[in-house]
Amino acid sequence: MKLFETTTEMGHEQVLFYQDQKVDLRAIIALHDTSPGKAMGATRLWPYVCEEDALRDVLRLSRGMTYKAACANIPVGGGKGVIIANPQNKTDEMLKAYGRFVESLNGLFITGQDVNLSPKDVRTIQSETNYVVGVYEKSGGPAPLTARGVLLGIKAAVEFCWQKQRLDGLKVAVQGLGNVGQSLCKYLHQEGVELFVSDLNPNKTEIAKILYGAKVVEPSEIYSLDVDIFAP
Repeated sequence: MKLFETTTEMGHEQVLFYQDQKVDLRAIIALHDTSPGKAMGATRLWPYVCEEDALRDVLRLSRGMTYKAACANIPVGGGKGVIIANPQNKTDEMLKAYGRFVESLNGLFITGQDVNLSPKDVRTIQSETNYVVGVYEKSGGPAPLTARGVLLGIKAAVEFCWQKQRLDGLKVAVQGLGNVGQSLCKYLHQEGVELFVSDLNPNKTEIAKILYGAKVVEPSEIYSLDVDIFAP
């Protein structure tokens, strides 16, 4: 990847790299567009195979946040943060160091919870910066609201395609049972759908099976199921 050419083509204002070897932190924050207001975007922690994958991810996600804010008519710009780490190696010291990284931008970037970060982790980050949303004692994690948005999107698609107001009786495949996926399964179960789920973590599929009566399939099989709706 040609860094400067790519960021120019995608319209980014700044891409910032941060490393703290004492706590094994490697992180990137991308600011796509701050003309509408401060850049806002959650932070995800992921064991990227290489640094280029992390950079590609943070660039596309930060640009996506600009578009999301514009579509929702919210006066903020698009940003995103990624921490390059194995979730099993996550520590409070690492998260606090990341909080100091966010704080160093003096409010230009506001972050929150994404993949492999919990509301508790966000609170740890907040101990070093004021520029965090989704703190556990206040608004809580965003997963239930994100899942609610997915549910409303599914309902709109069903009404458009089949002129149906209800989801009961439909077959829905949910790929990935993280915080959003589990919440989505809960909502879909309440709507009376027949659930099919897959995840690399068998503990998560077992939870969906017990709580929501979901049928568990192998990750490689989820794409070829005969279902009405696929929610990746």
